[in-house]
Amino acid sequence: MSDIPSTPPETGTAEIMIDPRPLDALVDTTTHTEPATKNLAEAHRLYLHTKLTIDSLMACALLRLYYPGADRAPLHLADSLDEEFTPEYMEREGILAVSFMGKGQFPYQVVDKRLVLLTDRVLDVLKLPSFLDATLRRVVFNEMFGQKNITAALRTTDAQSTALSQMLTILRSQGGLPAEKLAALLLPLMEAFIRAESQKGDRLASDYRAAYQQGRVDGLTVYQGKRLLRCVIIKSSLEGMASWLFNAPEVLADVVVQVLPRGYVLIVAKPNRDIKLLDVVSVLRVEEARVKRYPFDKLDRTRLTTTGRLEGVEEWYFNSMTNSINNGGFTDKRTLPTSLSLVQIKHALNVGLNFSSLADECPRHSCIYKKCSFYPYNFFRCHKIRKYGDKALVGESVHSDSSQSSHMGESSTAKEK
Repeated sequence: MSDIPSTPPETGTAEIMIDPRPLDALVDTTTHTEPATKNLAEAHRLYLHTKLTIDSLMACALLRLYYPGADRAPLHLADSLDEEFTPEYMEREGILAVSFMGKGQFPYQVVDKRLVLLTDRVLDVLKLPSFLDATLRRVVFNEMFGQKNITAALRTTDAQSTALSQMLTILRSQGGLPAEKLAALLLPLMEAFIRAESQKGDRLASDYRAAYQQGRVDGLTVYQGKRLLRCVIIKSSLEGMASWLFNAPEVLADVVVQVLPRGYVLIVAKPNRDIKLLDVVSVLRVEEARVKRYPFDKLDRTRLTTTGRLEGVEEWYFNSMTNSINNGGFTDKRTLPTSLSLVQIKHALNVGLNFSSLADECPRHSCIYKKCSFYPYNFFRCHKIRKYGDKALVGESVHSDSSQSSHMGESSTAKEK
């Protein structure tokens, strides 16, 4: 273990800052059990196209649950709408139509060669709570365009997701079952799923408020390139908390660290934000080895950012597909809880997310190798200094995919002193 300097610095750059409003404004996380539909005219009839999809069923179920009068409106399934169904006629008669080509309030449309999801159009009108809105959009998008396993898409073990999976099975094997009977079977399941996700959002909001009041919430902000990332650390046992924190307008976290009761720690970055966690997992694995007194000469520093587990520090699992670093999980009983403290995990976020962060003792124009507290992490930023000197600090220090991938296979022992 002699290769590892004794203690990492508290922070490596002035660019790392604690949020000047340290979560004080975040405690008011009120959720709305009723959508903002006061100005919508009441529906008296609901029409749904007989070619059923997850998208059309979700849109219809949302209207029946939240649109004024739609819960009492008779549902008609049809292949097309008659000529008399003009916008004026439908508005006068209180008719809602879903999934008809070019007709109705929620028509089937393709814009710029892209299918416009009916669920998105309905949610834009209903304005549901942010967690529920984001969850339902993701479910339908994954089903229509990508991931078919809804349970995995939601990352949940709730019974409601099982019901939705059963619904998908029925839909895919519908065969010659009439659309009316199929809708009668599937819509109640879809509505039950939406209600369950709504209740889940309320539970998560309540748990967050309690965690905040009890001192179980912490946070920091850190730059990655020119972007200021908001990191929220919370002690909570509820699954789905990260998704709620990503979408709650009062929080809008970019990175969530969730500490589970057993001591497990889950770190996940917000989807579609292109947040790079490679250096974070490097720091976590090196610091875990330090605390465990794992022989450093057995730790392959060229593979610190490898996906999956790394021999010697199996506590941390890096999943590049979900952009998450997990120590254990909600149902995991085999992985050992991390030995790192939250202070050490915050250190990993501080120096791992900020590619401009350098150790206090770094001369900036050359590398001092083992005398530097960052040396064990095998950062790409450090390789740049070794190669280019102080020219490496000109401009923005950013990982490109090509440079990072080449760095992951680069030997860290070259020119060691």
